[in-house]
Amino acid sequence: MIVNAEFATISMIENKKLFLDLIDNMDQVGEGEEVPIALYQRKLTELLDQVGPLNKDRPAKDVPPARRKLEAALSIDNLERVGLVIHVDHVRGVMVFAPFIIDMFRHFDGSRLRKLNSADYELIRASFNRLYGIFAGMQSLSEDDLDSKEQIHALRKEIRSALSKMKECVSALQSRLTRLGEIVDQMRYDDIDEVSAAKEALGEINSIYLRNILPALEFLAENTDLKEGKPALQALTLIGDHLVRYGHKRLATSIYYNVEAIRSYRYDIDVIRGSLMRYVQQNTAQRRAYDKIEQAWNILHGAVQHLHDGALKGNQLPSNDAVFDNWSTFNGVKFRRFDPKVEWPERSHRLLLTEHLRTELPNAKALVAVPQAVKPHRSPTQGRKREEDERLFSISRLVAGWGLYPCEDLHEELNRYLSSHLVPYGLNDLLVGLSCLTGTDGAALVPRFEVGTLATETERLRYYKVRLEIAHA
Repeated sequence: MIVNAEFATISMIENKKLFLDLIDNMDQVGEGEEVPIALYQRKLTELLDQVGPLNKDRPAKDVPPARRKLEAALSIDNLERVGLVIHVDHVRGVMVFAPFIIDMFRHFDGSRLRKLNSADYELIRASFNRLYGIFAGMQSLSEDDLDSKEQIHALRKEIRSALSKMKECVSALQSRLTRLGEIVDQMRYDDIDEVSAAKEALGEINSIYLRNILPALEFLAENTDLKEGKPALQALTLIGDHLVRYGHKRLATSIYYNVEAIRSYRYDIDVIRGSLMRYVQQNTAQRRAYDKIEQAWNILHGAVQHLHDGALKGNQLPSNDAVFDNWSTFNGVKFRRFDPKVEWPERSHRLLLTEHLRTELPNAKALVAVPQAVKPHRSPTQGRKREEDERLFSISRLVAGWGLYPCEDLHEELNRYLSSHLVPYGLNDLLVGLSCLTGTDGAALVPRFEVGTLATETERLRYYKVRLEIAHA
């Protein structure tokens, strides 16, 4: 059954809570005007159960008429047929309502109106600058010129859109901030839920101040130097001045009035900014208090963890403890030594050992040590390692004694030099010599982007050719 757009719209208004919840979801998710189909179907089913509950034992033909009528009007298929839903994507599971439907429901609650941000203000400013460039480049603005009529119509449309958006933005800010201010002012510190809600409200107020209030004041400023274009109100004023020169005084006067209308919102936004400052400062102070609490908690947690991690077992500090970094801590501490043996109530093996050493060490005779020759012992692995080290040392010494000179192929020249001094010789020795030469002062290696080949009887090396240049001081 097809229900016309008029009745469907009336049904939507009568059940506006459903659509206000959808708008809250859109604003919270931040994915534009898209609404999940599953979310809409779930909320629609809840609404239908309230209008006409179904009995599980009742057959489908006994559905209450009110439920059947509302379901036919608000079904996705019907809304798409009558144009109230402009797009349905079953693959992604989202749908898009017609823009005027969303705007209508936003006007039902001022806190759900759109708040302009810096990107929105930049679009308005760019449109005014674009129109200014068009009017400044037109040689004629006669009333019979079709092009000039179209541009004037576009100018009026952009001005009306900017005024409407500014009015909605101010209303949205006033309504939303009033609600957030009530949450903060009526908070009870003994209720954890209210404290959490007030904290979230302060965070949102701070976000509105930074993302909506400050960009609005920058947009309404007329003497700001911008890298590209002019401030919005300045561009509109220049368009009016240009129209006056071509005799369109009435149109220019209308533009001047619109400029004043947009400029008047600066007072409203400035008043909102003044009322917000208390909450912004409160949010900053609260953040600092939370930081101090968190810092104190971290210090306490570190101290407790240090006492319970087993490092102080037996009441003895480890040698790497931070207290030993400053030895002045132990100034004035005296070590008390007991000469006579003391009978402790509990046996202490450490004290017994100390007493034994005190009495026996003076009587102990020192043994004369007889030096003996130790035969060197070297494993096969150590021998190979020593031979490899000697080989690397001899290569590095040869490279250090090589007189550097400019050459087109460093690999070939170094290979010729090392092969004449090392026996046996391998291409691996060449690679070791190149690594020793890389850090040599005054030698600059320049790639030639060519591939070369070196070969011996048993080895073959492909390499990228490098030119050796000598840097002179």
